[in-house]
Amino acid sequence: SSPPALHYTIEGDGPPLVLAHPLGCDSDMWDGIVGLLSERHTVVRYDMRCHGRSESVAGPFTIADLVGDLDRLLDELRLPLVSIVGLSMGGMIAMGLAIARPARVRKLVLANTTSRYPEAARRLWIERTKLAREQGMGAVAGVAVDRLFAPTFAAAAPHVVERYRDRLLRTDPRSYAECCDAVAEVDFDSGLRNIVAPTLVIAGGADVAAPVSMATALTSQIRGARLAVLEGAGHLSAVEAPAEFAALVLSFLDDEPAAAQAPLR
Repeated sequence: SSPPALHYTIEGDGPPLVLAHPLGCDSDMWDGIVGLLSERHTVVRYDMRCHGRSESVAGPFTIADLVGDLDRLLDELRLPLVSIVGLSMGGMIAMGLAIARPARVRKLVLANTTSRYPEAARRLWIERTKLAREQGMGAVAGVAVDRLFAPTFAAAAPHVVERYRDRLLRTDPRSYAECCDAVAEVDFDSGLRNIVAPTLVIAGGADVAAPVSMATALTSQIRGARLAVLEGAGHLSAVEAPAEFAALVLSFLDDEPAAAQAPLR
């Protein structure tokens, strides 16, 4: 079958920067920071297959397929070398690309993500798949949205939480289930040592879906990686703390030593 058509938008001017969103979200998730990033970068944000305005595909797929989607999109846009910010499932796609196509990734920001889930967390994803298939997105939304935000943020910004709940309710349950299965099976542990791009790992201090311990493990496995913790932020840290998130990304991207560490191939 032909690869899915992907919706994307390009804003700003400067070195190219790709934003990869989490499961059950879309590229609108970056609205709060794209203005800050696009002052210094050409920001490319896209909807993954089965999300937002991108095409859905029937049948199962893997994180590697989602990595292939991004690789193909960058070919179409004639962007041989980009920096990438990936959050949660977007982070898995970003690290997958940095492992599979090292010459393509200039710098890497991995936010609120993991290279592999422990068994207990995998079971949660498998339950979520079952819920989506058997009971639909109404059953999923309650469980899923609670894990996206810190309780203090959710109490202070209920309209934001509602927007993400609505987004999930509009998601096709079959596509969502396929994505949950892909995420549950992610395992990039053996590839992390091959990442040559300078890497910043961002964690949310109040993230229950990808806790700081996961970020610490990720940082320790990637050569030279740095860790930054946004205290009090939940899983969608870029939504809860946009100014702080953008500041971390910009200072990391503008700090120059990327060229010296480019792979020799």
